[in-house]
Amino acid sequence: IIKQQLKRNRNTNFFTSKAGVDWYMNENNSLTISGLFGSEKIIDLGDQPFFNSDLSERIRLWQFLEDELKTTVMATAAFQHKFKQAGHLLNAGFNYTFHREDEKYFYDNYLTTSTGTDAFKLLSDEQVYDFNINYTKPLKYGRLETGARLRYRNIPTNMQFIPGANSILDSSAGGWATYKELIPALFGNYVFENKNFEAEIGL
Repeated sequence: IIKQQLKRNRNTNFFTSKAGVDWYMNENNSLTISGLFGSEKIIDLGDQPFFNSDLSERIRLWQFLEDELKTTVMATAAFQHKFKQAGHLLNAGFNYTFHREDEKYFYDNYLTTSTGTDAFKLLSDEQVYDFNINYTKPLKYGRLETGARLRYRNIPTNMQFIPGANSILDSSAGGWATYKELIPALFGNYVFENKNFEAEIGL
């Protein structure tokens, strides 16, 4: 039986900025472009002691420093075409997101007979690409909606466990890993509307 307690002091700083522009090319076509940058800096200082069951002996003490920086960048473009008929629209868009997590942990590992320094490092860069196009056509009774979307996501991650003297960390547990996904989608909906009823069918 081991009892542990965690004491942590955290200091966090945020910075976010966003800018965009709308371009009305003519009464039928418009383009919106925007971007965002965000940063979050986290510093954690903590003590994590481990005791035996009756709290008479401290078996281990980890005093740690966590240094983490999160960075986010987003870019968006959206195009809209309005046909002559009211409600007859074509929309197309692209969105890019980059998110980095850069984490570093440093542990002073105090045992009853020795002292060592453990470390852990994580670097993860997530990139997401989104493409979409949507078309809406009003009909005599209701409207037709159709569109397509494509998402590509890529997350390469590097984890490193750096054990010191008499460490419980397993250095072989780290390494590179990459997660990827590709999601294509198509949809079509017909919405029926009159004075008394509304119904929708789609795929």
